[in-house]
This record gives sequence, C-alpha cells and structure tokens, in this order.
Amino acid sequence: MIAYEEFPIRPRYQRGESLAGYVYRLHSVNGHSIPKATATLLANLYGNRRAAVDASAWMRIEALLGRHCPFNAKTWVESWRQMWRAALPELLKGRLSGGQLLLCPACIDAGGIHLALWETPLVSVCPLHRSKLKSCCDKCGGKLEWSTLRPDWQCRCGFELAKLEWEAASGGGYIRAVTVCKTSDLQLPHTHEQELGIGDARPSLFSYATIFELLCCFYGLRRLIVDYLLRGLKPGQFWDLQQASKARGEPNGWECQLIGQWPHNLQETLLRLGRRSCRAERQTLLILESDSPISQVIAYLVREDDDCFSSSPLQQAVAQLIEQFKAPFPAHIPVLFNLNLTVQERAHSLARFQDWWGMFHQGDCCSDYEQSPDETVWLCHPGEVAEKERLAVKLLNQLFELADRGVEPDRCRLLIGCGRIANAVPVSSDPHILVRDLWAWLGSLPSAVLARMVEESERVTVADPP
Repeated sequence: MIAYEEFPIRPRYQRGESLAGYVYRLHSVNGHSIPKATATLLANLYGNRRAAVDASAWMRIEALLGRHCPFNAKTWVESWRQMWRAALPELLKGRLSGGQLLLCPACIDAGGIHLALWETPLVSVCPLHRSKLKSCCDKCGGKLEWSTLRPDWQCRCGFELAKLEWEAASGGGYIRAVTVCKTSDLQLPHTHEQELGIGDARPSLFSYATIFELLCCFYGLRRLIVDYLLRGLKPGQFWDLQQASKARGEPNGWECQLIGQWPHNLQETLLRLGRRSCRAERQTLLILESDSPISQVIAYLVREDDDCFSSSPLQQAVAQLIEQFKAPFPAHIPVLFNLNLTVQERAHSLARFQDWWGMFHQGDCCSDYEQSPDETVWLCHPGEVAEKERLAVKLLNQLFELADRGVEPDRCRLLIGCGRIANAVPVSSDPHILVRDLWAWLGSLPSAVLARMVEESERVTVADPP
C-alpha cells in the first residue's frame, strides 16, 4: 500500500466526498488503480456495519491519507453503523457489499467525485439529476467495484463511467433521496445544495440516522395498512419482508411525506385510518377493539423495541389523537367518541343530550339505587367489569340516539322504571360532567339491571324509529 507522502499529486478532499471515493481519486490522479490490499481494507470497513472501530484498519487508512486525513475514525464508523442499524437488512441485502459502488454518471462527469450520499442505505437515486444510480457497466455488463476501476473513472473494460446511460427514477425514490439530503448532518457539495435549495441552515430537525429509522418505521406502517388491514392478511403476515420487497421494496414518497410535516401528517394519517375503520358506525361512542385497524396501527407505533426508532414522538402523536377523541369518563376498555364526528358535531350531540336529559330528569322518577356518582365504583371481577362497561356503552349510545331523535321522555317511562336513572344523576351545566356522572352511576348497577335497561332501550328505539 502506497503511503500518502509518496504520491506526487495529493488532491484535496471535496465536501460531501465518500471515503472510498477519495481513496480512489488519490490513486487515480497519480495514474494508479486501487491496490488489492487497499480495496480489501475498504471492503472490510464498509462491510463492518455492526462492530466497533477497527483501530488497526484506521491506522492504515490514516497512513494512506496522511496526517491531515479528512475522516475521523470514530465519527465515520459510528455514522455508518447507525445508518445500517436503522435500515431494514432484509430490504438491503447485497447493497454495498464489500467493494461494490453506486454512482451518478452525470455527477461524475461534472465533478469527478464520488458522494457519500450514494453510499447511504435506501438512496438509489441522484436527487440532482433524478436518475437511478448505476451499479453496472453498459458495455461489459460487469458490476462496478473499487478494486477493478481504472484511473479517470473507467470500468475494467475501459468504458468511461461518465458516459453510462441515464435511467429515469421513480417519484418515490427521488423524494426519498431529497429527504435524506435535507438531514441535519449529511454534507453535500455546494452545487447540490444550491440546486436542491438547501442552505447552511438545514431544514430538517433529524439526523440522517433518525431519518432512516423513521423511514423504516413508517415503511412497516404502510405494509401493515396495505397488506393486513386492506388486503385482509392475518396479523404477522404483513411483516414478511421478502414478500413486502417484491411488492414495494423500499420506503417511498408516502413515508417521506409523513416525515416532511412531522408530526401533523402522522396524526392526520391515523385519523383518516381510524375514520375508515369505523365509517360504517353511526354510534356516538365506540369501543376500540384490539383487532380493529386503528388499534393495530397504534399498537405498532408505540411498541417497545430496542431496535426501532425512539418511540417517544410516536407515542406523543398517538396520545394526542386519543386525547382528542377519548370519552369523558374512565374505563377499563378503551372508549372513544366516534372518529367520524367533528368537534362541532360532537359538541352539538352532547348539547342535545344535555337538554334532553333535563326534560328526562323532570319526570317523577324515584331511584331505588340512590347513590352519589362520586361514591360509585366498578367493583367486580375484571371479566365482569369489561362486560358491564360494554353494556353501559351500549346503553349510553342508545340514550344519545333517543336524544338526537328528540323522543319525548314520557315514551321512556318503562326504561326509567327499569333503572330509576333520573334522580340518581342530576343535570349538570357541563354535558361532559353529565356523561361522566351517568357512567359512574351505571357502574353501581348490577349487570342484570344494566342488561334489562339495554333491552328496554332497544324496544323504545325500535318503537320510535327516526
């Protein structure tokens, strides 16, 4: 291996240049190809995606590049390791294995340097020219490898890489590449930054390691939505990455859009998915079943996994959505307001129920279960609690429906007699407090009483259709 001081021409490192590209250019301008020993050294460094810094390997790199080596061993290895740790290995099998390289012919022709951007996982498109990165020679068909490149960016067959044929890239691949370019700590040539509208003030709050983790997380979310929720596959099948890669093998523009306007786009996506999953529901309150689409997505986003992106921002996005729609009472089962109801529609429904309950309360109903809501508790076996809460939700929905229809309280005499509700739960100036108190009082009733009230409420509903 030739030492740096022995080269007569010592080119300066260019902003955004890759380690392997700089080593190649150092040899190329002096009329050499990369020696086999140096190519093996680079292949080992690039292939070591999980281990710590190889001190002996970096001593040889520093000897090759001189005292002013532009690459810091610890920083380079940690960045490289984080990127590949974040990426999905099943989708990236064979990518940059050893001495393989990807490049943009137009960029090579214009600047003559190999960019670190082209080495990053999930980047397969040049964002400047919107063309796919090339990995094979058009003339001989051989793979481009550092160990076989001739000087002046020529393939082993002598074909100039700057003359490789362009191939237009997909929109998703382009958007993904641009998203990576806008990360907080990835350097690019100034010409690329100018063309892409990226200044010194980086527009992203994320490092590129975090971007990759988010892309992969949202990729899994897309596979969950498409394969499991929309195509009807069983839970677990959606995470078969080999099958996923055949369908849509990499994160694309959809994932990038979620990142681009984080966290608002994620919350909007969750809301649209939740509304889709309950679009057939007309009830005011919904029980969030564990096998429902929105529950599956929430469980995926807030899962505890050491290898996934730090779940705190994801949990915040999910928590804000649930907080926006959660019912105004504590329950052991997850109960939300119907996601298809806007804030205004929900407020109007609660106001109608409050007015209707005021009329309901004026009747001469004496309660056999006269008990303050603050003193009531849902005391029974956990299985019985869940069943009682389901009955209570069903009854509340029926009462909301009767209130929306404006059914006269006198039509509900039998319902009142069955449970003696009105005196136990007085009218409140806040409809949320009214619903909370009604829920608490229902918890004091035996399950059999609740079941009879639900049956009677159904009779009233059927007897007085809308």
